[in-house]
Amino acid sequence: GVSVAGAVPVTVLNTNTSATIGNNAKVNAGGNVLVKASDDTDLTMVGGSAGIGLYVGVGAAVDVDIITKNTDAHIGTGATVNAGGNSGDMSVLNGNLASDGFATGGARGLVVQATSSEDIFTLGATGAGGIVGVAGGVTVSIIKSDTTAYIGTNAKINADQTGASNLQSVEVAAANSVT
Repeated sequence: GVSVAGAVPVTVLNTNTSATIGNNAKVNAGGNVLVKASDDTDLTMVGGSAGIGLYVGVGAAVDVDIITKNTDAHIGTGATVNAGGNSGDMSVLNGNLASDGFATGGARGLVVQATSSEDIFTLGATGAGGIVGVAGGVTVSIIKSDTTAYIGTNAKINADQTGASNLQSVEVAAANSVT
């Protein structure tokens, strides 16, 4: 006999993650202000097939991952944000890499930060048996991940320094990792 087997698992993921202080908003804080968006994706995809026939066996597997992500942290156009920084340090990206991901440091005042990560494991396993055996596996991952952090035009940041800490700062950072 002849045996034919196949598998085609498909994952489609579309996400939008946003943290925002809106256009023309007014925020006054003696402590810290944190505008943070984070989206971490961990995907494991395994597809397999086996075709075993007395004479001919054919097995095929095709795994497809399509990931589209937008991760955004921002302060809107014309907003006014005063963050005096009179609170403890917030953990923020410092622009370096650590062995386990993004390195962080401390900051006080205003932080606008977006992070995104994609940890993808895909396996297409096939098998075939018989007098003639044919097998093949293909994995395809398509990842489009946009990660942004910004302060909009005409925004006023820490314009009012009344009672502000001498450790007050403004940090804007975005980072993305794919493994």
